[in-house]
Amino acid sequence: MLRWLVIALTLTGCRPRAASGPQQDSPPLATLAGVACIRQQEGCILCVARHTPAEVEERLRRLCNPKKTTECTEFCTTLAAECATPWRSGPNCLAQSEDEFRRQQFWLEAADRPSAELVGRVLDAESKKLDGARVELADGPTVVAEATTGKDGGFRIPLRVGSYTMRVSRSGYATQLETVRLLADKAPPFHVLRMSPEERISGHVLDGSGAPVAGVTVLAVRVTADPLSVAEAQTGADGAFTLRGLDAHRYALRVLAFGYRAVETPRVQAPATRVLWHLERTHIVRGLVTTTDGTPQAQAKILILATGGGAESPVSAWTSGADGRYAIDGLSPGSYLMWAQKNDRATYPPMRVTLEAEDLEPLDVGLTIDHEGALVTGYVVDPDGRPLGGLHVDLSPRWPLALPIALGAETGRDGKFSVDGLTPGRYEILVRQGPRPLPLLEGPRDVEVPIEEGEEVDLDGKVKVRPKLD
Repeated sequence: MLRWLVIALTLTGCRPRAASGPQQDSPPLATLAGVACIRQQEGCILCVARHTPAEVEERLRRLCNPKKTTECTEFCTTLAAECATPWRSGPNCLAQSEDEFRRQQFWLEAADRPSAELVGRVLDAESKKLDGARVELADGPTVVAEATTGKDGGFRIPLRVGSYTMRVSRSGYATQLETVRLLADKAPPFHVLRMSPEERISGHVLDGSGAPVAGVTVLAVRVTADPLSVAEAQTGADGAFTLRGLDAHRYALRVLAFGYRAVETPRVQAPATRVLWHLERTHIVRGLVTTTDGTPQAQAKILILATGGGAESPVSAWTSGADGRYAIDGLSPGSYLMWAQKNDRATYPPMRVTLEAEDLEPLDVGLTIDHEGALVTGYVVDPDGRPLGGLHVDLSPRWPLALPIALGAETGRDGKFSVDGLTPGRYEILVRQGPRPLPLLEGPRDVEVPIEEGEEVDLDGKVKVRPKLD
């Protein structure tokens, strides 16, 4: 299994949901090419593949349509796959959701494991066979396969050898969670599962003033760290919710609500009624991303950085929707700098916004992509002056008004790299061999990007590093 491929996602609002997995012993069609990709909220595409890094050709972090060079796609990894580009004709491996991406990633990792099966029957407490029960197998938070019981209560799920979480649910009964290990047995063990009548937890979700909060997703988990929920419900206009399918157990409650945060994670013993849960409102910044002529910009990257927090302040990254609009929640009172960026253009100078503690109304901020970034080119060589290909060069901003993310590119066989879209400011030069940083022996260590638009900057001298031998 390629554990080096397990990369944390930061998709806001994405969470594991029960979804159909493959019903046969073969990977989904989208993974037959050996690649799974997803568009991340930062605006780039993350791809993973079955190949080891040495087998994957080093590629640029940005691929452009050869028929329309202004149409480009950024990748978060050198494992970039052309099948994920939007201009590709034919099957597209770009997943539409985090769940789908994780399922594809699972099949890529599990493809070499032996086949296995989960076989069993679902009964009630009086040994009556239950049809229509849903049996799911999950790898971590991701449901990778499932089946529905027949009239005899039986089910059979083909999968691969490994450990999984099994979730069994049916209307009116308590959902069961347990860990199962599937082995490559010719005659797999027969699992008999007994379901008891459900218990419920009901209550209301309120804000700090005691007003009901509608549209909140409430999840019940056995322990806080559980990747799979036992029950899920959504609050109505009166803030009321009812969690079904529970047994007589103590559950931790989680909440998903745009513009709100939970100040606590309550634990409630089922059955329970009249549970009151108070949420705290957060600041929201929303708006429209446009070009200078007012054209809305879809899939633009929005960056927001708290001022006064030092060089290590975290940068929140979001993307605009198909209509160019965006909305960011979870912000605390304070001052921020905001940029929008797409391809080689960005907002410059950044927008300054201030969020007041007493004003929780959404703040509307329009962002204009009005500055054509500079192109910086240079060469990376070894101590003897020979060109080094396949290295990654990052230009990391060291000026507060510069775009607050590192932009980079791979070196070609001649050691040349080109980084486009840089806003004015000073950038530190960092060279990596895979994930390992390389010390700079000689040559420029930083570069100054001028304030004029569209400038081309050639480094004064070659960057000399010593590559590490594997």
